[in-house]
Amino acid sequence: MKRKIAVSYRTEKRDGLFVAVGTWTRKQPRDNLVALLRILRKSFRNAMTDLTEEQILEFKDAFSLFDNVGDGKVDKSQVPGLLRSVGLNPLKQDLDKVKENLKSMKEKRVAFEEFLPIYVTLAKKQVGSEEEFIGALKMFDRDGNGYISSAELRRMLTALGDKLTEAQAEHIVGMFETKGMIDYEKLVQEVLSN
Repeated sequence: MKRKIAVSYRTEKRDGLFVAVGTWTRKQPRDNLVALLRILRKSFRNAMTDLTEEQILEFKDAFSLFDNVGDGKVDKSQVPGLLRSVGLNPLKQDLDKVKENLKSMKEKRVAFEEFLPIYVTLAKKQVGSEEEFIGALKMFDRDGNGYISSAELRRMLTALGDKLTEAQAEHIVGMFETKGMIDYEKLVQEVLSN
């Protein structure tokens, strides 16, 4: 009996994302499938160790809402929306990398087990450190006393990055404002703790 040529996969990290890399081998197709399943399970377990059971259930619920076929998968084009629905706000460049990696997949639809590592990778990348945020806000601390003006914070929230509405910005400023000033270290600590 002739052996069929099959594809063997391994995962490697590229641009902060885990991707399957294929090589042609003359292994039994079953051996390749077993190896691929082992890699997927390992990748899934690694992703799950960073998440609570509650988060995983929440993500499964969101995932099922995007599964319009009922096959336990979502269309590749829905992944950015799904990421946003579970609380991420990835940068355009990160979404471009995700889309590029998804293009290389043969399947047109993404399983939950394939989605979770994408989420974990982007979630880890998205959260900056307390020091990074404080350092960024320190540039607006004109007096070097640990405070920035509430007007400056309001302007940043409504004009930079993902812009907030005036009402949203006012709500945030109101939570931290004391005499027209914001203790930015306290702001960062509060935001990161929640």
